[in-house]
Amino acid sequence: MPVKNGDLKAKDPFMVNQEEVNQAVEAFLKNCGCTSIQRSQQKGDAHITAQKDGLKIFVESRGNRAMTHTGDTVFDSAQLWTHLCEQVAQFMKRQQYFTGEALYIAANPDIPRIRTNIEKIDKALDRLGIIRAWVQEDRNVIVDVPSQLQNFVFQAGLISK
Repeated sequence: MPVKNGDLKAKDPFMVNQEEVNQAVEAFLKNCGCTSIQRSQQKGDAHITAQKDGLKIFVESRGNRAMTHTGDTVFDSAQLWTHLCEQVAQFMKRQQYFTGEALYIAANPDIPRIRTNIEKIDKALDRLGIIRAWVQEDRNVIVDVPSQLQNFVFQAGLISK
């Protein structure tokens, strides 16, 4: 359900929709030297796919507001939790069927309400190898990489040490 950001006990510091998250992540992937960057609106497809040195990258993205929201309207906390669950389910399905080397990136705005949700399941996300891409208010992207993937992701050129 949509709510007014101003009515939240802890207001979101900024608001972005899924398209704005996708734009930021796409720019990040281009800056990292990824190629074949494609976006999809098809149900069941990754929101963004890319390639990097033969490595497939799948991105599931969400925002904290809908593209149709105006003013200070954002998703309520229950909807943000549902979005996170959808992201994880999509990655699990993709891991079930994709047999090549791949990275799985959950892209979200870097707001406390989503960070709190991620913290509730971060160990499980690490075990699943799900990287977190945090879109900042200035649209820069910061990534949190599970420890078992740190060297691999560094060698792929997606993070620096």
